[in-house]
Amino acid sequence: MCGILGYFLKGSAAPPREQFLRALDALEHRGPDRRGTWFSPDGRVGLGFRRLSVIDLEGGDQPMGNEDGSLRVVHNGEIYNFQELRERLKAKGHRFATRSDTEVILHAFEERGEECLEGLRGMFAFALYDARKERLFLARDRFGKKPLVYAETAAAFWFASEIGALLRLADAGRGVDPEAVDAYLALQYVPSPRTAWAEVKRLSAASAMFVRGGAAEAPRRYWRLDWTPGEPLDDAEAEEGFRERFERAVKLRLISDVPLGAFLSGGVDSTVTAAAMTRWGGRVKTFTIGFDDPRFDESAYAREAAERLGTEHHEMRVRADALDLLDPLLAKLGEPFADQSLLPTHLLSKFTREGATVALSGDGGDELFGGYKRYADLMRAARIERFGLRRPWLAMSRAAFEIERLANPRRRTLRWPRTALDRILPLGSLERYLALAGAWPRDARSAAWRKPLERDLALDVLRTAISADDGADGLSRWQALDVESYLTDDILRKVDAASMACSLECRSPLLDHEVAAFAARLPPRFKLDARGRTKGLLKNLYRDLVPPSFFERRKKGFSMPIGEWMRGSWRGAMEEAISGAWSSGLERTFERSALRRMFDEHRARRADHAPRLWAWYALTRWDALFRPEWPGPR
Repeated sequence: MCGILGYFLKGSAAPPREQFLRALDALEHRGPDRRGTWFSPDGRVGLGFRRLSVIDLEGGDQPMGNEDGSLRVVHNGEIYNFQELRERLKAKGHRFATRSDTEVILHAFEERGEECLEGLRGMFAFALYDARKERLFLARDRFGKKPLVYAETAAAFWFASEIGALLRLADAGRGVDPEAVDAYLALQYVPSPRTAWAEVKRLSAASAMFVRGGAAEAPRRYWRLDWTPGEPLDDAEAEEGFRERFERAVKLRLISDVPLGAFLSGGVDSTVTAAAMTRWGGRVKTFTIGFDDPRFDESAYAREAAERLGTEHHEMRVRADALDLLDPLLAKLGEPFADQSLLPTHLLSKFTREGATVALSGDGGDELFGGYKRYADLMRAARIERFGLRRPWLAMSRAAFEIERLANPRRRTLRWPRTALDRILPLGSLERYLALAGAWPRDARSAAWRKPLERDLALDVLRTAISADDGADGLSRWQALDVESYLTDDILRKVDAASMACSLECRSPLLDHEVAAFAARLPPRFKLDARGRTKGLLKNLYRDLVPPSFFERRKKGFSMPIGEWMRGSWRGAMEEAISGAWSSGLERTFERSALRRMFDEHRARRADHAPRLWAWYALTRWDALFRPEWPGPR
């Protein structure tokens, strides 16, 4: 795992080498072991690389060239099937000088050009310069596990693994994209290909692009997960088909020249990942963190899972002083980000890094096997509407609420809508999803902006994403939406930033594209059954080690009790973010009164606004760290 950056000039005025190296060193946390650079003879192309050594510790340095030096590449990630690809390429006459997976990319591109992406099995973001054709080729893996951002200015095309390094290198403006910030408040992340910066773009997952003469061509999508139903399978066929692919994916991700471990929460996804690791021999190291608040603590389940699997288990407790971690992580993300699990993921990564350089995780299990509660709510709402029962249902639910309220006049926690279903039934289909998955609803955002935006980018992005999967229906449609948006732009961006901040490489076998392709086409009953039980296939996969009953408990998710901390030890920081000194950009863009009301309601327990308040706090910290240029009065 590494950090990369570079440029392709439109003219001949290259940035000073000192500036290039400072930008490269801003990625040191991604690659603390070595630094490398390459510049074309005419000075128009520059490539930089920071290395975290994982495979071929002595011979995998970058930027790497082919035999005649006509190709140069910088690569962040891992190609898990590199050994198989290398043998195929050697049989066609290609000669290799290293054991590195990166060299496979060079020879695969020589052999097949951009179509080489079809054969790569792994996580990657790379930039490859072809001197013969004077073009730069950039590509990102199928799910977007590894980041790649870029900017095109009058002077050049610039790219980097992180926005902060890009801004140090490029002559890009520092203006804010208001629509992207509004989408961030709605979703808790900025959706690709936008970033919070008007002139900085993100290469979307499963996309590639050419740059010629410093001018970028439009990115193209080279892969998409197919959700159309496959052939009918009985339970044994589905389990065997999935297990074969999954265990193969795990085995490939155990290739490493440095110590490995695994995240273990005791939930379904991390437990089956650790179980599959034990199939390949050797005692597995597992790592978990716990909280004093039992509503968020799953460490006892992780401990029990570790005992059942026979792993070497390590555990750490987390306290409320984690707020100080946010600024350094936002500095690496380069834009506001409000997923509450960013901090515990970083703490877990930092703890794991004490005993391993590579960790396997269970990311992707919720999206592929219907693990989010919102899936059941969305499916239930659709059934009620399909039978024309929306109004009767809401009327009965409201009547039941009023009876309960009259019978319990002192219960301050009784509020309407009483359930998630009551809240989403009056809404349209995509608005329901946004209400369940997002942070700030449209009315709250409109109240916070001094002049509300005309376009709802968040809704437009979701509409585009869901329309791309017309072959899917029902449950698969919502899963596909999450894979296209939430998984790529929230979950995987979070894991990359949180782990690479402490130089830990994370690998997610459930997101092996062959595993995901098999899972996506499975009948819905293997994911979410008629009783609302999720992940049936995964729970049964290793029943000889962990019985399915072990997983029959309420899902907690990987988060922290920030709502309570905002009323306690974090209250001063929240007060400062709302009532303290704002930058002139925030002052002319947002209304304090709306935020003040929100915090007062949360503090008095009249509502739980923790996700909204956390999104606002992260926005103010990003503004303080980067001092972006907000637009003037609109």
